[in-house]
Amino acid sequence: MDIGTDKVSKEIREKVPHHQIDIIEPDQQYTA
Repeated sequence: MDIGTDKVSKEIREKVPHHQIDIIEPDQQYTA
C-alpha cells in the first residue's frame, strides 16, 4: 500500500535493508 502510509521509498529501501514490506497483497490474510 503505497498511498496513505508512511512507507519508505524504493530508493531508500535499495540502500538500507527493510523487512516485511510488500510481502503480501492487501486482500490476503496474514498472522504472525
